[in-house]
Amino acid sequence: MSRTARKAADRLAIASLGCSRDPETGPSLQAQGPTGTVQFFLQRTPGGLYVERDENPRHGVRCIQSLLFRHADEFLRWCDEDPALVDQPHLRERLQRTGLDRWDGASTP
Repeated sequence: MSRTARKAADRLAIASLGCSRDPETGPSLQAQGPTGTVQFFLQRTPGGLYVERDENPRHGVRCIQSLLFRHADEFLRWCDEDPALVDQPHLRERLQRTGLDRWDGASTP
């Protein structure tokens, strides 16, 4: 598959995910603290692992990030550097474990 076709397939896979706040799947992981809430939604796609990070502070602007990781090591490195996860090692470990489970649990197309 050409690089252009692969990029188009990845975009289509992400677009077809729809709303990640589906009541059946719900948030993969959620943490609540004195400064606000952070939620992580994870889904395996043909192009890798799609992660949506939703940070909702008690005071301030809500920030939602959508990321696509092609390789597991990229995902693990991002988890190690995410500001919300630096101070919460248990949440980081759970997110990494969940992401790797989703990565390994899905069949490769």
